[in-house]
Amino acid sequence: NSANIANVVHTTVKRARVLLGGAETIELTEDGYRLASCVETDCERVLRHYSDARQARKRSALFSVTFHYEQIVRLTDAGPFMEGIDGPWLDGLRTRLATLRRSAMLRLMQTDLERGLLDRVEEMSHKLLALDEFDEEALRGLLIVSARRRQTGQLAKLFADYAQKLKKEFKSEPSAELRTLYADLTTTKAVAE
Repeated sequence: NSANIANVVHTTVKRARVLLGGAETIELTEDGYRLASCVETDCERVLRHYSDARQARKRSALFSVTFHYEQIVRLTDAGPFMEGIDGPWLDGLRTRLATLRRSAMLRLMQTDLERGLLDRVEEMSHKLLALDEFDEEALRGLLIVSARRRQTGQLAKLFADYAQKLKKEFKSEPSAELRTLYADLTTTKAVAE
């Protein structure tokens, strides 16, 4: 029986090494097997890209900032980090990665609005709303996109639907900032621009 277990472990490690890219990716230590430092997880990549984006922002390197934020979104598109595995140590890390993803998406939306890339702003807004249907920043993006496209009917519908859902679910109204934005966007001057 122990020979079968040893064989299964050996076969699993061998397959994992092939999957990870080579024999040096999994090391045998006194305590057992571990991933070698040459294996970089998506989590490490996300944290590195976030750090690099912060450094690029200090240098005002727009292309570099955008690249790093796009990589964060791409790496976190698969869903929650290590989904299906439970452990108290994972909760904080999952929350941090979700926060970094949201921050990256909001910064990309802001940059894309400045550059006039309305389709990308709309796509990011819908991704944010898929995670949280009450995300005001996502709705703000969709309202601005609708106004810039001169889709006044869509603009009014988005705001009315959001206000209705908010009233039904939380018995509250949209924030003063969102109401002000909506009022500004629905004036003839804002729609004409």
